[in-house]
Amino acid sequence: MNKIEFSFPAYAKINWTLEVVGNFPPTSIYSGYKKIKSTLFLLDLHDKVRVAIKDSGERRLFISCTDPNVPQSSSGNISDNTVALAVSLLRDLCPDLSQCDISIEIDKRIPLCGGLGGSSTDAGAFLYEINKALNLGLSADNLQEIAGRIGSDVPFFASRLTSAIISGTGAEVASSSSFQGKVSVILVYSGVRLLAKDVYGGIDCADKESLITDEFISRLPVIALEDACKYLTNDLEKSDAIKRLFPELFSIKEGLLECGCLGALMSGSGCVVFGVYDGDPLILERVKRSFPEYGVVSAKIIDKEELI
Repeated sequence: MNKIEFSFPAYAKINWTLEVVGNFPPTSIYSGYKKIKSTLFLLDLHDKVRVAIKDSGERRLFISCTDPNVPQSSSGNISDNTVALAVSLLRDLCPDLSQCDISIEIDKRIPLCGGLGGSSTDAGAFLYEINKALNLGLSADNLQEIAGRIGSDVPFFASRLTSAIISGTGAEVASSSSFQGKVSVILVYSGVRLLAKDVYGGIDCADKESLITDEFISRLPVIALEDACKYLTNDLEKSDAIKRLFPELFSIKEGLLECGCLGALMSGSGCVVFGVYDGDPLILERVKRSFPEYGVVSAKIIDKEELI
């Protein structure tokens, strides 16, 4: 290997259901974390990532990003970047990478702290793509183990699944069916900065069964979209942190429904609210007029055949 360059998309996700089903016991290594069960779908909204790897005899890493809020080489806090952590963990497993310069450029299109996997997806996609590009020979289990050490959403993105059920801390990933037809969503980004630890920390829960998620999964892929929207649920909307830091969530959801969306929900633990709609451009225009102060974009749920 002298120099290798490759590029790839890193897709956003939405949580159609997210149920907090209990707490880990005090004796668990995950003590203090919440147990969840959630259904995830990939969207066609994606970051663009470019990687260049060059034999140099050195162990340098350069990361740049179009979003100045992302930790990168120029800001001096690269160690806080999820992709940098992925590189570090890979270098421990693959000695050849320890003698290379690695440069990574991220064209950031997914908002950070939005509940769309904005930082997790770059790390997960990087693990999958570098394993393929360099023939590292890491198994799916290897990738999942590395991804789980980076963050709870990263294993999903490293799996290359377009729809999945996640459980536990979010690092347990299983394939699920998706919808039969095209599903469009409108994303409303408020810009409120929410941290997952605050949102999860603000919710009390007793152990319960994941009845909504389980029933929703059982009805895929044949469920009608109107019926699917009845299962939209996110227990994190009940968090004290949401009530305190993101009270406009509920007016955004109401506004999306008034504009003609079939359902609306906060995605994950972030500040993006998505509305499910039939793709009618008039509905999208209504939403843009209703929320001129927010970022509004449309996206579609994608299937395996649509991955770039």
